[in-house]
Amino acid sequence: MKKLLGYERNLSEILKKNDPLAIAFSGGLDSTLLAKFADSILNRVLLVHVSSPLTKKKETLNAVKWAKENKIELVTLSIDPLKNKKVRRNPEDRCYHCKKVIFKKVLSVAKNAGIKSLADGTNKDDFGDFRPGMKAADELGVIHPLAEAGLGKKEIRILSKKLGIKDWKKPAAACLATRIPYGTALDIKTLDRIEACENLLEEIGIRSSRVRAFGDFAVIETAPSDFHFALKNKASIIKTFKKCGFRRILLDVEGYRTGSLNHPASDFQIR
Repeated sequence: MKKLLGYERNLSEILKKNDPLAIAFSGGLDSTLLAKFADSILNRVLLVHVSSPLTKKKETLNAVKWAKENKIELVTLSIDPLKNKKVRRNPEDRCYHCKKVIFKKVLSVAKNAGIKSLADGTNKDDFGDFRPGMKAADELGVIHPLAEAGLGKKEIRILSKKLGIKDWKKPAAACLATRIPYGTALDIKTLDRIEACENLLEEIGIRSSRVRAFGDFAVIETAPSDFHFALKNKASIIKTFKKCGFRRILLDVEGYRTGSLNHPASDFQIR
C-alpha cells in the first residue's frame, strides 16, 4: 500500500504540471484510470476519443457512456487512417503512420479548446513491446503520465480497483489492425469480419481473444483455460466465422500472446 501511495504521489505531481489536460481516451483501462485520476485533481480534463475502422464500435459506445457517467468532458472524432496509403499498406511501422495521423487531429482539438498538454495511457510495460506508434506520440509531444509515474499493468489494476473503476479486470484491447500480418493490406471488410468474430467469442464467454486473419484462414488466440468455451460452442463459431468469409478456423494451442504478429510477414504464411 505504501508503494502504491508513492505511485499516486508521482502521478499527481506529473499531472499538476499539465493542468489543463487533454487525454487521448480509448476507453481502455489505462486511459480510463488516467482520466479518473486526472479529473479528481485537475481544474479541467478534456477526453478525446477517436472512432475509426480500426477500433471496435462497442469501444466507442463504452467510452461515451463512461465519460457521461463520470461527468467528464468528451469529444469524439471520426477518423479513417486507411485513407493514408502508408497505413493501408500495413508495413511494420504502420502504427507510427497511424498514430501520426490520429494524434495530429487530437492535438488540434486540444489546441482549439485552449489546452496545450495531451496525454495518452501508455504504461511502463508498453516499453517492452514493439510499439512504433510511441515514436509518433513522442515526436508530437504527447506525454505518458502513467509510464512516467512508474505504473505498469499490475499497478494500474490495483489503483483502478482502489478508485472504484468497475471494470478494473477489463482485458487489454488493441487496434484491429494488429490481427493482420504486416505486409497484408488493410481493408474495412476484413476488419469488420474480425470484429464480428471476436464479438461472438465474447458472447460465448471468452473475455479476452484475438482473431488473427491470414486471408480466408482465421486463427483464434485465447487463454488455454478458455479452450473449453471454444470447443463447447464449436457449431456457433463455425457458422459465424464462415458467414464472415473465413474458409478455415484454427485454434492456436499456444494461447493468446500480446503482439504475436510483431514479426516479419514472411513468418506467417498459411497455405
